[in-house]
Amino acid sequence: MRLSKITIAGFKSFADATVFEFDSPIIGIVGPNGCGKSNVVDAIKWVLGERSAKSLRGEAMLDVIFAGSAVRKPLGAAAVTLTFDNPVTNANAKQPSHRRFLTVDTDEVGVTRRLYRDGRSEYLINGNKVRLKDIRELFLDTGIGTNAYSIIEQGRVAAMLQANPAERRGILEEAAGVARFKSRRTEAERKLERSEVNLVRVREQLASTQRRLKTVRNQAEKARKFTDLDKRLRSIRKHVVLDQFHELHTQLHGLTSQLTSLEQERQQIAAKVIQLEDTKQQAEIDRHSLQANHQTLIQKSTEHESTIRHSQQRIEMMDRSIQESKQQIDDDRSRLSEIQTREEALAGQREGATEQITASAKRLEEIDRHVENIASEHAVFQQKVVNLQSLLSNIQDELEERNSKHAQLLAEAQSAKERLDSQIEQQNRSATNKKTAESELESLQASHEETTQRIAEAKRTAEQHEAVLQT
Repeated sequence: MRLSKITIAGFKSFADATVFEFDSPIIGIVGPNGCGKSNVVDAIKWVLGERSAKSLRGEAMLDVIFAGSAVRKPLGAAAVTLTFDNPVTNANAKQPSHRRFLTVDTDEVGVTRRLYRDGRSEYLINGNKVRLKDIRELFLDTGIGTNAYSIIEQGRVAAMLQANPAERRGILEEAAGVARFKSRRTEAERKLERSEVNLVRVREQLASTQRRLKTVRNQAEKARKFTDLDKRLRSIRKHVVLDQFHELHTQLHGLTSQLTSLEQERQQIAAKVIQLEDTKQQAEIDRHSLQANHQTLIQKSTEHESTIRHSQQRIEMMDRSIQESKQQIDDDRSRLSEIQTREEALAGQREGATEQITASAKRLEEIDRHVENIASEHAVFQQKVVNLQSLLSNIQDELEERNSKHAQLLAEAQSAKERLDSQIEQQNRSATNKKTAESELESLQASHEETTQRIAEAKRTAEQHEAVLQT
């Protein structure tokens, strides 16, 4: 594996895309001070994951983007690509499997880093977006890195000579190719520590879930009992309401029949009153006729008296006529007396008819009041029916609300079970990670045997709890 070329675009002083090809074993980049020689080394370190702006001789990471000049505008992004040759190290026909120095199965590997003016940054391997961790793992044990021995910048030699034993050991481990395993060992230890913490959390959450599950079971049992009792109460109330409804309906039917009878009686009394009014009017007509006859008789009497006065001179000669006239007068007077008597009788009959009409009107008023009382009682019964229906609706609403609470409790129990399943799945993943770490670190099996036993014990405990929950 060797670095074949570097492509720089927009990085520090390289405004235009610049390609450095390393096609010879030894390549030198020479030039006066300030021409950008150190920027090439900074570009290599920047691609390999350098995140310190001071190490790149700047104050902020955005300083690596070309800032412009008197004749050029600032650029919006900086990009550097390192291209490595990645040939096959074993191409023997007897061994069909082959291995490349880098873990990417291509003849050339291009590692790119881009930084935009808005602060976005991305890493790419052969044009595919990756993480910084992937790039660092790609170059483990290759001697390539921001602090590796393959890149020695100004002042780096003196720093290596003055380094303490621990720093020298890191450089030698990188050169010996054991840094990858040491890094994996450190990461495996961190994973084991996280697994221990997760196991403790799982135990705590499992105990809490068991307590909550017991409470939820008790609540579910109470909810079932409540549902049964509520159904029974609803049935009893339904029967009571139906009985009351039938009773009220019977009473309403009786009152309606009574109201119909009273209405018929009222109509009959009203017809009788109308008949009496007609009789009264006929009596009034007869009275007026008698009064007219009385006036006629009075007028005739006056005329007769006048005739008598005018005929006094002929009294002697007309005694017979006078006697007849007197007799006629007596007859007329007797007839007048009869007329007066009949008039008095008609007046008494009129007073009796008036009293009968007054009594009928009072009876009609009493019947109207009775009808109003019956109507008010009917309205009261109807209001009772409406109240009973409203009570039944409230009972149904309360039952629906309690059913909703019951469903919510069931949902919480289901959520608790799902969380427990998630915790068990997380525990299984921890066990899988542990097995992977054991396969990679066989030399550390003896020192982590106790941890393995604890993990197995926790797994058995979790399975027992899961079996208890399933039962």
